[in-house]
Amino acid sequence: DGSCEYCSCPLNPLIINSWETTTGPSGNEVISDYTNYQYNGSVTARIYLDDEEIGASGDILAAFVDNELRGIAFADPAPPPLGGGYVFNIMIFSNESSGEILTFKYYNDLSDYVICLSETLEFVSDMIIGDALAAHDFNISSDWLDADLLLPESFIINSAYPNPFNPYVNIEYSII
Repeated sequence: DGSCEYCSCPLNPLIINSWETTTGPSGNEVISDYTNYQYNGSVTARIYLDDEEIGASGDILAAFVDNELRGIAFADPAPPPLGGGYVFNIMIFSNESSGEILTFKYYNDLSDYVICLSETLEFVSDMIIGDALAAHDFNISSDWLDADLLLPESFIINSAYPNPFNPYVNIEYSII
């Protein structure tokens, strides 16, 4: 529910689909209701897991204020000054010129997980955090991922007994 320092959850299509986007004036994807906001600022970021980049094509970075979507960015190939990999160019919107606390969620397309990032930033109108030469780094620790994102490799479902048409049925299963 996002209340813990780190959270992760299997992809819920409602979560990702609620991050509605449109093409903004610059041609980049932005939140669909960006015209409802008076101020904006930008963050150029990269995502790391234990200091190794994990951002990839299909990944999404979203910014929130009190669980309200305020910005979204899809992974773009990083320009040569950033040394390859992927970067997130996120435009963030607000009706307050400063003071709102931004939280971030990262959708990893490969693992199909949404990860709440622990780092927060303060919104300031016209802010520019990170750029083409030095992106802002979000670094996730694998200490908490080991337990939370561990996916089973296989599962086994045994036959139902005594009879699947009885009012009570036992189904044994194993997750490996």
